[in-house]
Amino acid sequence: MIENVSVTAANINTQTNNNNLNNRPKPVADPLAVQKLPIEQINPQRVNQTISNAESNFSAQKENYLLNPDSIMNQLTQALELTPPMAENMKKLLLDKSFLNKNVKNNPELKMYFEEFMKGIKMDKGKMLEFIKFQQKNNTKFNGEFFNYLREAVNTAPHESFKDLAGNFLKSYDCFLTQGNTTQTIKTILQNIAEALPKILKETFEDMSSKLLLDNPESSSDINLDLLKNEIIPYLSKYVAKTNDFGLVRDYISVLIHNVVRLEAGNKDSFSNSIENLFNYLKLNFKLDDKEIANLKHLLVTEYRDQGNKSNNAIDYMFKMIDTGIKDETNVANKTVFEGIEQSLLVNSNVQIPLAHIFLPVNFEGTFMFSELWFGKIIEEEKKKNSRNGEIIQTEVFNMFLTFDIDNVGYFETVAICKDDKLQLELFIPPVLNTRNKEILEAISNIISKNGLKAEKLFVSECSKKRKFNEVFKSNVAKDRGINVFA
Repeated sequence: MIENVSVTAANINTQTNNNNLNNRPKPVADPLAVQKLPIEQINPQRVNQTISNAESNFSAQKENYLLNPDSIMNQLTQALELTPPMAENMKKLLLDKSFLNKNVKNNPELKMYFEEFMKGIKMDKGKMLEFIKFQQKNNTKFNGEFFNYLREAVNTAPHESFKDLAGNFLKSYDCFLTQGNTTQTIKTILQNIAEALPKILKETFEDMSSKLLLDNPESSSDINLDLLKNEIIPYLSKYVAKTNDFGLVRDYISVLIHNVVRLEAGNKDSFSNSIENLFNYLKLNFKLDDKEIANLKHLLVTEYRDQGNKSNNAIDYMFKMIDTGIKDETNVANKTVFEGIEQSLLVNSNVQIPLAHIFLPVNFEGTFMFSELWFGKIIEEEKKKNSRNGEIIQTEVFNMFLTFDIDNVGYFETVAICKDDKLQLELFIPPVLNTRNKEILEAISNIISKNGLKAEKLFVSECSKKRKFNEVFKSNVAKDRGINVFA
């Protein structure tokens, strides 16, 4: 992009161009002005690629896994390093009375959500378990018996093409469930484009954009798609062609088209076609009869209906509180804290990270605690003993990183690896408990035995440094290719 060149747009609302407009003196761009971009411009070369031996040696020594120096994975790992720990900001909400009195309680809306959130985190042991199970069960839209069956079908399908078929269905299902959010996002993008367009074109574009229907987005998707594909996008295409605008408007158009594709993938016709193709394949290639197909369809409908009934009061009010705090432009302290919490949640849920992330803010019998849990699953392959045919055995290995900070006690970290019924566990405790290592070790051994596990390795030591999850899961940051909605 040439920063110091500004092009004045011709009026594309009329059939003939006004030569006077084209002959106007070009305004000189302010060299000190910073142009706002909605997204970073895409460089096609910045993808995960195979790298040379020289580069791989350097990368292996530096990061313990291979990365192309130009890869977007570098940006992800940098974001993980820069993301503020969620626990630090949550502690201000749970424990810092000075911060609460000076900031949160001065905003009536924020105060209301905060009080409801505090009611929701008063838990006993049973409610804590329910809170964790809710997050684990709903960490993806693809839960339930139907999607469990689909996972098995992908692994046992007679043809590799079934992966693409199942992937198309999952994409369509996801887009169908989020039509309302997608439509609202498109409306926001259109508003941003209108603000960035020259004044001479703004009114016409706003009139066109106002036709977008926000009520009942599912039933209005065909009308909205017709408006977007036959009026709005051609109008913007004409604008870019006449003005060679490769700046802010062009970037917004890229985001708009992405969301239009999502809206089209999620409309009723596309969703119905993806379902029909999926079930026809299952019927023909898995030899399912009509009764089995009908049962699968019933399971799918049940999962779809359950999507609207999933809620947790504490989590719902926490998200409302975060949203309100971020919008509080008059209070920098609130905005900083809640933006930090939001950033931690968004980065930890990045699709490039195949880990489930669970958080637990809790008031247990008057004691406040904030805990975070990351866990992932890998498949280890090893040759079966005494096998003449070289038979391979696959074993699931679960990795867990647990942190918790208890008021008036301190900060704990736990790293655990579980394979079959064998467990390796390392516990790092606050200095105040350092004299009770043997007592803690014995208590953990009893807990492991009660749960039918065998302790291969137990280690208890003082916690000298707080770690982030990407420091523990170094080799698991990059997401495996293929269909895997475990995390």
